[in-house]
Amino acid sequence: MEREKIAKYLSEDPAGPRCRSLRPDDLAGLVAGVKSVIYTSVTGAEDAAAMDALCADLGLKKVVLGRKTRVDGNRSNVDILIGTDTRKLRAAERSYARLIGTEWGLALGYPECCVQAYVNWRNSRRRGDLVASIAANSPKGRPFSFLTNNVCNYYSLLFRPGDPKRYAALLAANPDFDLGPVIPWHPCSYSCPRSLAAGLGIYRVLVHYMPTFAAGRRAQLSKPVLFWDKFRFAVLNGTASAGPEGGLTVDCRGVAGPRTLLARGTVDELDRRSVLRFGRSGKLYGPGAPALPPGYALLPFS
Repeated sequence: MEREKIAKYLSEDPAGPRCRSLRPDDLAGLVAGVKSVIYTSVTGAEDAAAMDALCADLGLKKVVLGRKTRVDGNRSNVDILIGTDTRKLRAAERSYARLIGTEWGLALGYPECCVQAYVNWRNSRRRGDLVASIAANSPKGRPFSFLTNNVCNYYSLLFRPGDPKRYAALLAANPDFDLGPVIPWHPCSYSCPRSLAAGLGIYRVLVHYMPTFAAGRRAQLSKPVLFWDKFRFAVLNGTASAGPEGGLTVDCRGVAGPRTLLARGTVDELDRRSVLRFGRSGKLYGPGAPALPPGYALLPFS
């Protein structure tokens, strides 16, 4: 792929060509060589033409899949695959019917350890929230890289009754907010070496072609998060660092965006604090510790 043609699509120019559902991190993963297949969609004839132009410019192959998802009364999304490797495109096409299967994730180029962890979680009868499961599998007492932050990545997570409605409410509360990740999959651990290496490759491509966009996404993903569930969490406007006796200390200036479905009283309680101290167990302690609903986990992204 030629750099000038890549720059046409990985561009911060609002007048540049756009494909509605193609995320910059996905395309950057293809450019970085981290992935060779992208699962995306097109909406309407104009969007389909823009996708065809992108594929022609970048020398990508396209496979149209069968599923159509209604967007509103007038439009529907048509799922497609685009990529550089015909064999992997066909493998992804064959496994499309089972979107939570191991074969699907591997065909999209996701690390095998992460694919297997997701499938195991999804098949578990006693599964909690995926983010909480990943956090439990991550090292304690030290910050996590922003590269693996998936708190706002809802891909493959909206499958419970009521999830679409809650997700729509979250989007409505944050119409102009960037909720995107760096890596487009869910890591097996926030310290997964393969996800960190791939994320760095994707991020470097974004920095090269879209430096302002990349800086903004890093700033958002580098903030610590108090997490209850996928719709109730608080992104803290500050930094996490190692604290005494294996704990963590968060210096913060209240709650940052996005706005979530967390109760207003809990947000207000956090807004009144400038320092939060967490013990080795992950629970708040010390004088002035806020009274919070139980069941939270600190995700010390940095």
